[in-house]
Amino acid sequence: MGVRGRLPLVLLTLALCALFSLSSHAQTSAADKAAAEALFDEGVALLSKGKYEAACKKLEDSERVDSGIGTLLYLADCYEKLGRTASAWATFRAAASKAQSAGQPDRARAGMDRANRLEGKLVRLSIDAAPETKALEGLTIRRGSESVPSTLLGMAVPVDPGSYEVVAAAPGYLPFSTTVTVDPTKANETVMIPVLEADPNAVPEATPAAAPAAATAATPEEPPAPPGRTQRTVGLVLGGVGLVGFGVGTAFGLVAIDKNNQALDLGCEGTSCPPGDGEALSASAFDSATLSTVFFVAGGALLATGAVLYFTAPRAHKEKVGVKRLRLAGVPGGMSLSLGGTF
Repeated sequence: MGVRGRLPLVLLTLALCALFSLSSHAQTSAADKAAAEALFDEGVALLSKGKYEAACKKLEDSERVDSGIGTLLYLADCYEKLGRTASAWATFRAAASKAQSAGQPDRARAGMDRANRLEGKLVRLSIDAAPETKALEGLTIRRGSESVPSTLLGMAVPVDPGSYEVVAAAPGYLPFSTTVTVDPTKANETVMIPVLEADPNAVPEATPAAAPAAATAATPEEPPAPPGRTQRTVGLVLGGVGLVGFGVGTAFGLVAIDKNNQALDLGCEGTSCPPGDGEALSASAFDSATLSTVFFVAGGALLATGAVLYFTAPRAHKEKVGVKRLRLAGVPGGMSLSLGGTF
């Protein structure tokens, strides 16, 4: 079997698998990975020079663009050098967990060892509230820029040393705020939120009796949107994305044909190629053909879905559209979509 003959053998299976994982694979593009690597290298260089604030920022950005075990370990080390013990502890544990899942026991052990060494240096902040305050509807509590859920009230949570503004607020009540400084030499700090005072300037909620008066002053309601408009819009968007998939698939197909022809010109026959450029061109042709099939299948699926959504959306009586047949089929070199019915 020649190079051309063996290309399609596994492409359909690969394409069907890739159709369901295409979105997850596209989450981190090659450009994102390159940016993350550049940020990582710069962060490590700054870390070696003792410029910890700048180094942590670069490593944070790298981790945000493309998460990695090595990035987490360096970031945790940077946090520790800045004295941000809670952030370092949590990041070392996150790196250890990720390394364990990835089958890297040495990195997992190193991350947990560093986290365990920080246990004795952790300082904790406990935020609690009076029972009357906890019972208020719409109560929100914030520690700095972080929201404090009700499940954490009364718990001593590890935090980085420093000053935090604690704010509690609820509709109809005056907010409470205080600033607490968490000293790295102390083990725990506590903030107790008192009973919130009612806001004398709060506007009372409208009673049911006032509803008819409000209704008389209301402006006329806008006519309802045409039936099925949202569904047709979604169908058009999906169809457009499907057409883009066809275009990308075509481009990769042309590249695959060109690479395959070049490989044949260099003497590739059967399953063997002469060493050098022939092997590389053959492999490149196979990869491009795989991507071509993936985009064709994904584009066809999206186009078919968009067509179903568009033509089955509810319509007004005067714009009846009947679809009796929708068929998506593979043809040599691509996909075929056919519609039948009354338009």
